[in-house]
Amino acid sequence: MAWGLRQSVSQSVSQSVFSRYKLILLLLFTFTIGSLASCGGGGGGSTAAAPTPTAPSAPTGVTGVAGDSEVVVSWTASSGASSYNVYWGTAAGVTTASSSKSTGVTTVTKTVPGLLNGTAYFFVVTAVNSTGESAVSAEVSATPVTTAKVTKVGAGMSHFVAMKDNGTVFALGDNSYGQLGDGCVAASSTAPLKVAGLSGVTDIISQSYSLLSLKNDGALWVWGKNTSGQLGDGTTVDKCVPTQVASSVSSAATSGGSTLIIKSDNTVWATGGNPFGQLGDGTTTERHSFAQVSGLVGITAVSVTNHSLFLKSDGTVWAAGSGTLGELGNGSSSDSSVPVQVSGLTNVIAVAAGAYHSVALKSDGTVWAWGNVGTLGDGTANYSNVPVQVSGLTGVTAIAAGNQNSLALKSDGTVWGWGDNSTGTAGDGTYTWRYSPVQASGLTGVTGIALSGWNSIAVKSDGTVCIWGGAIAITGGYTVPTQVTGF
Repeated sequence: MAWGLRQSVSQSVSQSVFSRYKLILLLLFTFTIGSLASCGGGGGGSTAAAPTPTAPSAPTGVTGVAGDSEVVVSWTASSGASSYNVYWGTAAGVTTASSSKSTGVTTVTKTVPGLLNGTAYFFVVTAVNSTGESAVSAEVSATPVTTAKVTKVGAGMSHFVAMKDNGTVFALGDNSYGQLGDGCVAASSTAPLKVAGLSGVTDIISQSYSLLSLKNDGALWVWGKNTSGQLGDGTTVDKCVPTQVASSVSSAATSGGSTLIIKSDNTVWATGGNPFGQLGDGTTTERHSFAQVSGLVGITAVSVTNHSLFLKSDGTVWAAGSGTLGELGNGSSSDSSVPVQVSGLTNVIAVAAGAYHSVALKSDGTVWAWGNVGTLGDGTANYSNVPVQVSGLTGVTAIAAGNQNSLALKSDGTVWGWGDNSTGTAGDGTYTWRYSPVQASGLTGVTGIALSGWNSIAVKSDGTVCIWGGAIAITGGYTVPTQVTGF
């Protein structure tokens, strides 16, 4: 019985100790769970609700700083924004419905190019994240202005280009091959766009769909069409922005897929298409980078299409390439892959190669032409494989040649045209083929001209730019010189 009592007491004590032990474990477990649940501020085992995502607030501090044909828009970053949209227009009250916009901007500044100088523009900015777009910012306005003026112009088959006296370059027209130099952003532009990354430019050259510029350090920068390697960068890839390809260059010419340059030592280098031997290197091999043309020294000017013209310092002219229509001017109708001398020409100071004819300017201000029928400007529809004088032209200071048409600038600032006028490139208000030079209507004070294919362009002494011709769809075609605004 005593043993039974001891067993009962022992069981009671064990149960009491076990109960206390369970209580301690339960308290420890509860404390531990509570502590874990409260990590991060939930407390007592509860979990805080996640914040509801919201669109960022509208940007503040928006400013617009006007430049030459552009405005730099800046703003203060919005908390939670992943990108920004900029909208603009020429009337106050711009909204997100504006078709003029730049979206997905990841910085807090945006340069808006291609604006018309002298026109007021209005800008708003929105902030964007995964939730949505903010309300528009406060509106700001700016008016692009410039004191720089155009001094040199060029024409392509579907674009125009202009250089200003501050060394910047602008282009307008088609952009299928990157002719506008804007990174191939715009498909085309009726307003002049500033070519990206160019400054210190001293000359521009444009024919067909390729463009060249020379900088004050002698560097040659190129952009546009490159399917024949005419840009000389070792590829056949079109260039959407200017790329440097050569140095120590003093002059250049490009057209029809071929390019010639003159270096500071008066040597000639060539690249691009060469089906007629127009590179003058003794072959018909296409080149994708510049190679020196042997045997040519003392060259001061070049021009190229399906044939090339080389002007020497002694005033003689040499030619290579297609000659079937008399373009080489040496009395034959055969191609030549090496330069041959043009017959009977001396005292020449400028040359221009058209697609099927050639033109030369003498130091006495007279103009001479040779090649296909109707391109001679001598009052006839004749063909000639030697130079003949263009009738009625004296006091000429500059010449340009296109497809089967030509332009001449006289010392009195007037412009004269002849040849194929089916798109109005003579500028006389008609579409009539002109066998003798006719004056471009209403155009005076001109200091520079250019012609390519079916488009003519001129710059006046005050920097005004006028275009005429009909191959550029965005212009609608003009048979008389018409001013281009926005430079």
